[in-house]
Amino acid sequence: MLPRILVICTIFFLVSCNRSILPTQANRKEAALLVLPGFGYNGNGESAMRATVSIFKANGVDLFVADYVDRDGLKASQDRLGEFIDAHALREYNELYVFAFIAGAWTLNPYLETHSIQNLRGIIYDRSPYQERAPRLAAENLSIPTRIVYGLPVFDLAKASYPAMTLDGIRVGLLVESRPTSLLRYFANEANAMGPFDFSPTAFGQKADDCIYIQMTHDEMYVKFAELVPEIQHFISRKKFSPTADRRPPVGDLRGD
Repeated sequence: MLPRILVICTIFFLVSCNRSILPTQANRKEAALLVLPGFGYNGNGESAMRATVSIFKANGVDLFVADYVDRDGLKASQDRLGEFIDAHALREYNELYVFAFIAGAWTLNPYLETHSIQNLRGIIYDRSPYQERAPRLAAENLSIPTRIVYGLPVFDLAKASYPAMTLDGIRVGLLVESRPTSLLRYFANEANAMGPFDFSPTAFGQKADDCIYIQMTHDEMYVKFAELVPEIQHFISRKKFSPTADRRPPVGDLRGD
């Protein structure tokens, strides 16, 4: 087992930079993709996402990565998300799509319950039976460094059940991470004690039109974002993921280091 101090240092290293990415020339006659990163978004993730701007643009999609996570908690993050959507006139696009990392889903879905986005056509949720236990693990085992680095959102997420998106007329895709991060492996005993890991599409509490599995950890989802682009583009253009994507739920098996 790694010394606990290394886990704490890892959390500090992965602190969210929360830097927005905006298109240089917005074309609201086309489509927009709004990415809502979470607590693993750092400089490396930002660089990886920024490198995909031209790829999306070539396919008629403007990429926006939002700075929305607020240290005061999930409710304050919802307010910041609304300000971002308004500031960049995302409702004026012909079509709007969202890629929501885990914290993004817990922020976006309650926002949609009280705010109308008429041009919203689809949402891809990044889900993980492993990583969705990370906020509780951090809150219970690394409370002080977690509060220093992230503030209240991690603690809010640790207590909140998933707020499902229930609106009609919006295509939903689940993109499920299939590998645990080092934090989950380090606290494997605590994570296993929370119950079995269920990767079946119905286990996520979210009605979805398609569900695929990606052999990545939560951290890799950021730094290897370019590898996700083909499936994201396919979902935007075809309203579902590609025929070759992996739709076989893995068997959850979390073991410590």
